[in-house]
Amino acid sequence: MNATLMRRAALGKPRRLNAFQRDLVEGHFLSLEPEARRLRFGSSCKDEAIVEYVRALDFDRDAILGWRDANFVLGGVVHLARVTETLVEFSISVLEQYRGNGYGQRMTREAFEEAAKHGFDRAHVQFIAANYRMAAILDHYHATGEQDGTERIVHVPLPARLSRPLQAPIGPFVPLCFD
Repeated sequence: MNATLMRRAALGKPRRLNAFQRDLVEGHFLSLEPEARRLRFGSSCKDEAIVEYVRALDFDRDAILGWRDANFVLGGVVHLARVTETLVEFSISVLEQYRGNGYGQRMTREAFEEAAKHGFDRAHVQFIAANYRMAAILDHYHATGEQDGTERIVHVPLPARLSRPLQAPIGPFVPLCFD
């Protein structure tokens, strides 16, 4: 039996992506498994719908942040979509191998900081109520929220302040896995 050791690389610092990196964003979204696509986009998405979505992204108006691993794969993507001069809509996706290690918390915190630096005073986050990971991250912030059926809407004042410390470890190393 041939066992291969695999180490999952840590995700680096956030980088603002531009239209020339559209293929990286598309690759990230296409790499999401069906349930992650449903949670990220609010419904099941076929590959064609994701390709169309990425083609429509406005990299000049919005801030699209990416976190790469050592292999230059986007392990996480945040889309900060400008709604008004002071309101930004926040969405996030994290590849499966990086979930559960605090990266979603870190990306959210860094994205909120980036939005505040650009003059936004509120982040609007709308997600499926079944997305317990997003709910857990946002529950750490001073925010107002409401639930409308299966949708949850949260408004986070920027700069974002924690109401309680983040709990998942934020670390660069994930233990070795056997393949």
